[in-house]
Amino acid sequence: YGGDLGSSFSGGVRDRGDFFEATEDTVISEMFAYLNFSAQTDMYFAVYEATALVGTYTKIFEVQVPVVGPGLAWWSSGPVNVSVQAGMFYYIAPSWNGTATYYRNSTNPTPYTTNCFGILHTGAAANRAGYPPAATFNNTYGSGLYSDYGVGIITGGGDVPWLAEAPVSGTIPAYSTFTGGEVQFDAGAVPEPGVY
Repeated sequence: YGGDLGSSFSGGVRDRGDFFEATEDTVISEMFAYLNFSAQTDMYFAVYEATALVGTYTKIFEVQVPVVGPGLAWWSSGPVNVSVQAGMFYYIAPSWNGTATYYRNSTNPTPYTTNCFGILHTGAAANRAGYPPAATFNNTYGSGLYSDYGVGIITGGGDVPWLAEAPVSGTIPAYSTFTGGEVQFDAGAVPEPGVY
């Protein structure tokens, strides 16, 4: 998320993330944060859950990435397995120790429906979870208050019967390119009409 990521800010020892409302059950399988670290540091990715957008959020998952930076990248949590339940609210955020430039959408107002699992209600323009991520926090941000941050989420998991890829796995070194992959799309096996 984060649209064109045209607004940038800088600072250290903080978290910045987005508040979501789940409209379907799914699994978060990877998280990303678009950050430009000035030096090597560490970071966390955390997922919090609540019964309402405003109120107390409880941490249900965290993972520490021990080495990130320096430089600009979509930094990854690595593979994760976090269940998301329809009707619940989630705060999904990276937090970091070193100084970083972080980015926020400057054109797409919140709230809006995402392509992962529900509605993105607002970004969090100040620390909510902190560094390292606290066990709980109280959210006072309502829907549409702030634009969203450069946070990416991959949901689902398991086989997608209408896609075939080759190779099915591998490692791409940082700052390199990969051009040898193929993805085949079988339109006859797609369960619902739409744009894919």
